[in-house]
Amino acid sequence: MKQLRYLFPVFLLLLLVSSCEDAFTTVKEIDLPEHKQKLAVFSTLRGSDCEIFISHSKAIDDTSRYKKVKANVNILKNGEDFFSFVYPDDLQHGKIINTFIQLPASIKFDEKYSLEVISDEFGTATASLQVPDKPVVNDILYSEDYYIEQADTLDKLEFSIEDSAGDDNYYLIKAYPTFYEIVIKKVYLHITTDEPLAKKVHTFYDTGFIISDKTFNGNNKKMIFK
Repeated sequence: MKQLRYLFPVFLLLLLVSSCEDAFTTVKEIDLPEHKQKLAVFSTLRGSDCEIFISHSKAIDDTSRYKKVKANVNILKNGEDFFSFVYPDDLQHGKIINTFIQLPASIKFDEKYSLEVISDEFGTATASLQVPDKPVVNDILYSEDYYIEQADTLDKLEFSIEDSAGDDNYYLIKAYPTFYEIVIKKVYLHITTDEPLAKKVHTFYDTGFIISDKTFNGNNKKMIFK
């Protein structure tokens, strides 16, 4: 009996190791279809800035760098011509990266904007944006030195979002120091949150969080950031 008592755990361990090893060494061969490059446009309208990067799609096994694609860009507001420029020739310089173009006026709430990008090499791409109403933010409270995590002392920012009922709304939350307009490059604050619904997103030069109102549609949602 003593011999069986020691042999059984060893036999079980060998079965587990063998099962794990087989699971991680399974190989499936996939024939990838031939990739045809298409126009790829990354753009954001914010305030009076249009952030834009125009390139091309790549195959899954293509490790080469993306290249800028020359294109004519037309922006329409409520179906009428608003602004046009040539990418990348007309981009502003002097910022962190050359992906900015200055619009003639700031975008406004409850207006529709359309983007049309025309490339001689890769064809045409279009997209549209309906600017929602201005979000309502209440109960803003800022507390200094609220958290201590490892060697860092963090401040706390809390506020509530008053969500409108019926619409599928998404909120983007970022933080900036108040003096960033007068410095050569934008300095951004590093923010984190324990909110499980907030998804971390990266833009051209900063980081923020986006949250959907699917779980609080038409109600107030309290948010806390570090």
